[in-house]
Amino acid sequence: MMEIIFINVGYGDAILVKHNSQYGLIDGGSSIQEEFQGNRISLKDYLKKENITKLEFVIITHIHEDHVCGISEILDFVTIKTLYLPYIPRILDQEDINIGNDFRFSLLGYIQALNAYKNLITYAKRNNIACFNVVELGVFHPLGPDLEITVLEPSHDHAERYARRIESACAETNTLVKIKQLEALERDSNDHSLVLRIVHDGYSCVLAADNCPSNWRATTFSFIQNENVLKLPHHGQLDAVNKEFLDIVGVEYIVTSSSSDRRNNSSNPEVYRQLRKANKDIKFLFTDEITYVPFALGERNDTSSVHFTFTEKTVEVTM
Repeated sequence: MMEIIFINVGYGDAILVKHNSQYGLIDGGSSIQEEFQGNRISLKDYLKKENITKLEFVIITHIHEDHVCGISEILDFVTIKTLYLPYIPRILDQEDINIGNDFRFSLLGYIQALNAYKNLITYAKRNNIACFNVVELGVFHPLGPDLEITVLEPSHDHAERYARRIESACAETNTLVKIKQLEALERDSNDHSLVLRIVHDGYSCVLAADNCPSNWRATTFSFIQNENVLKLPHHGQLDAVNKEFLDIVGVEYIVTSSSSDRRNNSSNPEVYRQLRKANKDIKFLFTDEITYVPFALGERNDTSSVHFTFTEKTVEVTM
């Protein structure tokens, strides 16, 4: 049996995979405490609530604050066995980047996430945690041979070029040049995020992080024709779908990880109208929207997560 749990961390992503009583984590949500209002819960508090103190693996899909920074807050009580990253730039033990606070929030958030990413690699090295470039692996089995994860995006060359750009920005001594490089890295981070496919016992789930279909290779589209679960890219903003995506999408459930305030045009109703027109049988679930008329599958009693259980016979959703 496999379980996939989309934690309600608000706007970001934090996804637990459970198999044979073992847990893995994909992304960790934000560390901004103001994010956790209402039904939302931080990764740290969720793991403590569920008494989870060991993770067989942690995967980071890309460098943005709402995907990386929550992981930094669990290191004092959670043991991590293996760390999987889309790129491993040579920036170990470097000082944190600090450009002051007089910049837009998204840039400052990216710098915070880049520092957290770098510090996590350093933490892994110092604590003998195995650290792998997941794009180089391509296919791996982090919870045993009958649970397989495949990297659909990005390509190896795409990821490697991004790693070299990170190294260049971290080494740059001219402040103005450094800021321009960091702005470009922040702008391009989504396009370099992981798209993962998890397969177990005939069931499959695609987790698209913030990597949108306009950036996908042709082979990636073939994996959304007959999936059980798809985590919609980019929090359900308008770029989460395009014509090529809509022409072939055949999934049973679509999950959107986004806060109920629908900031940045996330959980955009036009996206779900287009999806329903393309495939009337798709069922929609939202991590933070307990009700979203007319799209959400139904009101959930469990407000802290969207919880799928893949049994021998069916896919069950805890409502």
